[in-house]
Amino acid sequence: MAKIYNDGRNANQIYKKNGNGVFLEVLAPEPDFQKITIKISKYNVNNDKGNRIEKTYSYFLSLPEILGLCRYVNNGSIKRMSDKIKKDNSNQVIWSKQGGSPASKGNPPRCRILSIIPATRSRYADVIFKIEEGEARVTKEGLFAPAGRLDALSVGITFDELYGMCEYIKVRIQAFATWMQMSGNYTYSGKTQEQPPEPIKDEPEERTDYGSNAYENYNTLFYNVG
Repeated sequence: MAKIYNDGRNANQIYKKNGNGVFLEVLAPEPDFQKITIKISKYNVNNDKGNRIEKTYSYFLSLPEILGLCRYVNNGSIKRMSDKIKKDNSNQVIWSKQGGSPASKGNPPRCRILSIIPATRSRYADVIFKIEEGEARVTKEGLFAPAGRLDALSVGITFDELYGMCEYIKVRIQAFATWMQMSGNYTYSGKTQEQPPEPIKDEPEERTDYGSNAYENYNTLFYNVG
């Protein structure tokens, strides 16, 4: 059956996996925010429409970071590590990234940890995506370390679903890079980049008007890919 074109779909969404009262969402890069967003949200269907999301944690991965994860998925490293951790009955994580954000507008700095861990007690998932977030202390090296207990949201996913998610991500990144070159944002001459892109922001801007934005034009063009 042919894929149904969905005008109501979030144009920025690459992948979505529903869990028990939570969902995992992967959002595409934008021309002025060239990172993949991994987002886990907790929702309550009993709340009024428009107010069902109760909590959301996000982690931003650079394109090399997410492509590195996809490579580990494709070559079987994630599955082999998961199997080994389960066999050893250890508390190790399979893969993780740690970051955070500085103090802003009177709020303390925040620590964020994205990790993939084995799903040891689920019949419906092989691994679990988990995002932890909480107040941070900044180390001498400038790193964001947990200042106390971190709150967490998690969603289970099978290896087949993880592989499919990575395939969608790679297609979307390829489409994004092609669009950036076609629109004149990247100009390459051999290994020399003649026109470097604007500095990548740490977090996306809050937007109120999407009408003529280049990001909207990009996602309108490519949103049905994946």
